[in-house]
Amino acid sequence: VVLVQNGSAALSGITGTGCMVGALSAAFLAQRDPFVAALLGTSVMGIAGEIAAKRSKGPGSFQMELLDAVAGMTQEELEAGIRIREIGR
Repeated sequence: VVLVQNGSAALSGITGTGCMVGALSAAFLAQRDPFVAALLGTSVMGIAGEIAAKRSKGPGSFQMELLDAVAGMTQEELEAGIRIREIGR
């Protein structure tokens, strides 16, 4: 069991973020096992939320910045930003 420590409270105010996590996780399934794919999909959304929160001025610009952060995220940004912690087995 792992805890993904990335994210922003503003993510809960945007409709569709859960669906986006599902789509991101599905995209990672092409090269990863299901657990790692879910972990990476969730992490990408969390990191993108953190980036969007820094760049936005409110909920409207947060949504726009979130989409831009997801679309523009590099592997290097993911690797540098991911914060996970194992909490049990």
